[in-house]
Amino acid sequence: MNKWMSKIPDDKKIVLINIPGSHDSAAYCMNRILSCFSQTQYFDITQQLEIGVRKIDLRITSIETKRETNEDIICCHGICDCYVAEDLCDQRKLTYKSILNDVRKFLEKNPSETILVSTFLGRGSHQNIARSYEIFNQEVGDISIAYHPDLILGECRGKIIISTFLDNEIQIGKKNNRILKSRSKSLIKGTDIEEIHKSYKGEKVCSYEVDGNMKVNQMKDMFNKYNMTLEEARIKEIEKPDMFPIGYSISCTGENESILPYPIVQANIVNSFISNNGVFKKGYYYGWINMDFVIVDITSRLVESNFK
Repeated sequence: MNKWMSKIPDDKKIVLINIPGSHDSAAYCMNRILSCFSQTQYFDITQQLEIGVRKIDLRITSIETKRETNEDIICCHGICDCYVAEDLCDQRKLTYKSILNDVRKFLEKNPSETILVSTFLGRGSHQNIARSYEIFNQEVGDISIAYHPDLILGECRGKIIISTFLDNEIQIGKKNNRILKSRSKSLIKGTDIEEIHKSYKGEKVCSYEVDGNMKVNQMKDMFNKYNMTLEEARIKEIEKPDMFPIGYSISCTGENESILPYPIVQANIVNSFISNNGVFKKGYYYGWINMDFVIVDITSRLVESNFK
């Protein structure tokens, strides 16, 4: 799965490619006591990319360390920090910088591919997002490209497509939000992938979202409702270029309400449903699917759906 994008023509729009993504991508090595609540992946970033994942979702916070090393921003999942898997004894925390460098190394070895990176605030000061922009630009800015709806694969092979998420005005206040958005625009220009998706909730063409309250039978209905061939999706995109949505899904959901909604329990229900029901079919459009505990079977099926 290292080079699956090499089989896709250069002129194919990114928005029309079915892309496997991972949700809370860096949460694969967590505090052992709280791992049942905070772990969301089996594989580290490099392993995820090798099995076909092309969209990663990073939650960040800051720690007291030397800013000049670019190691002051680390990955987290809520209140829990992420750790370096190979160094559990020393409990070294997983830095945003190290994840970006893993992505760079993968692209250097696989220049036909492109990887989408979304950065969210995990906890702490909202200025951490602005700081993450600075680190991003210093570490991988030279191979980055801002997302826009008309982006084609040929423009971004061997590059990182950056997407950032800014918390809404209710959480951080209108004044701070304006300041943060202004600062971010001066560093990285582009359209926020998740913001684009949200803007299509009023009139969906073939987009869908799975949230934490959706049941398996509802998810089945959702797939049936928005199922369309890649050719139909292409026609829809031509007809309504300003309204064409991005498929976005999170697999941490369940069959019914749970007293202990551990990510692994919920993901097993959804992932089993997808695997056992042959949800992803060749030649059909599904968009970008973010998965908890991404597995090879589902990733390969979604990749293969790009080809008839």
